Amino acid sequence: WYHLGLMLVELHRNRLAIRAYQTALRLDSKHERCLSAAAVHLYKMGKFHDAEHMFARQSAVSTDPESLSDAHNGLGAAIEMTHSRLELSVTNFQKSVELNPNNEPAFFSLIHLKGRICDWREYAQTFEKARRFIDAGSSGGLGPIFALAYPLNPQQMCFVTHVRARESI
Repeated sequence: WYHLGLMLVELHRNRLAIRAYQTALRLDSKHERCLSAAAVHLYKMGKFHDAEHMFARQSAVSTDPESLSDAHNGLGAAIEMTHSRLELSVTNFQKSVELNPNNEPAFFSLIHLKGRICDWREYAQTFEKARRFIDAGSSGGLGPIFALAYPLNPQQMCFVTHVRARESI
């Protein structure tokens, strides 16, 4: 059922994919890859409350630090998209980065959200780390419009813009 769900996602059969994932999870409620796939798909469909629930289930069963980091990143993102409980979203992004300091999407999401809620306590060290990620060749999913909020030099800004352009093409 899990693999059927993956195939249905590729065919853009969203409702059927979710039903396949639900069936797989009825058979094995701790199927971590299925929980993750269902959560990501629900998130992409804009069903943030349902995605939050799935990411929470994934984080409850995950034992691998990298997978657990991804679950907390997803949980933070799903909560943030509901535009409520932003402190809980920050907590999940922080947990994600603690579990995997190289989880760049979680890191960039964390600093972006901290800016949204005006938490500037670690401003200097946070942006220094962001600049190091960018100089090392990663933008962590940071888009040009959000990059305007960061104190980047022109080369770093161009890099972020080029990366996003390549992803969009």
